[in-house]
Order: sequence, then structure tokens, then C-alpha cells
Amino acid sequence: MRDKEQVNILEGIFSFKPPNSYFWKIFFFVFVYLEVTAVVGAYENQFLPEGLLLLEILTYGYLSIGLFGYAFWKPIFTEKVWRQALPIFAIYEIFAIISLIYCRRDYAYSSYFLENYAFTFVTIYLPLSYALYRYGFKSPRLWANR
Repeated sequence: MRDKEQVNILEGIFSFKPPNSYFWKIFFFVFVYLEVTAVVGAYENQFLPEGLLLLEILTYGYLSIGLFGYAFWKPIFTEKVWRQALPIFAIYEIFAIISLIYCRRDYAYSSYFLENYAFTFVTIYLPLSYALYRYGFKSPRLWANR
């Protein structure tokens, strides 16, 4: 038999509470601001081809909606839609890096790009991936209230 303390610890680990709202709300607004400035900058400087720029707007718009749903704890679309977010995000990032190497070889091989991408990966992409994972896979109470 489990003692009472062990049961409480297990309940705490497997409970699905809403996210720390202040951090995720701030992260959402920072993410949207950074993405909008990146898209506007890429458009003004003709850094990316129009097709890739449109694909970036669509992909990050989709991810922003999921991040909004997680940060503000709102069910948007269905749970199945958000379970596809991580694979879509990973495929897009791989495609974007390959396209960047093909289109802007001089920039893609620079140390600035590698440092910038590594910083962005750790500070933006990992928390975004975590939020989308929690939103799609680990929020049954949110989807049950629908």
C-alpha cells in the first residue's frame, strides 16, 4: 500500500494544471512581436523569396494561435489540430534552413547565423515546443470542458 505522502506526490506530478499564466502570456506577446518584426524585416530587405515568406507567415500564425490558446488556457479548434503542431513546426524549420542555405549561402554559413539560430532555438523554439506539446497532449481538462 502507498502511504498518503507518496500518493500526493504522484497526484502532483500527473495533475494537469493550467500553465503559469504570467510567464506564458509575456512569452506569447514577445514571440508575436519578434515574429512580426522578423517577417517585416525579411520582406523589406527581400531576404526570403515571397513563397517562403508566405509559408513562414502561415506556419508561425498557426503556432501563435496555439501558443495563445496555451497561454490564456482557451480551447481553440480541437485537440487533434494541436497534436500536429510539433511535426509541422519541425518540418518547417528543416525546410527553412535548407532553403536558406540554398538561397543565401553566404549568410547561412556565417558564424552570425549559427550563433543567432542557436540563441533563438534555446530561448524561443524550446519553450514554444514545450507549450505546444502541453497544449496538444497534456491538457485533457481544457479539452474536456469544451
